[in-house]
Amino acid sequence: MILDPRDEEIDREFGIDRSKPGIKPPTITERIKKSAYTAGYEPVKVDTILPHDYIFILEPQPDVKKKSA
Repeated sequence: MILDPRDEEIDREFGIDRSKPGIKPPTITERIKKSAYTAGYEPVKVDTILPHDYIFILEPQPDVKKKSA
């Protein structure tokens, strides 16, 4: 499940000050990608077959194995 936060939370997370002229909030795609990576997933496809909605296809991020020194 992906929850889309309220503007105040988005502003805090992305460091946005909407009182400044020319400030552009992040798009839903930018927010979903950031949330997915934070949760350990990566977006692999954004499907636009629906007329008014995006479908975000996510996969777990591959485990990064550290090399021993």
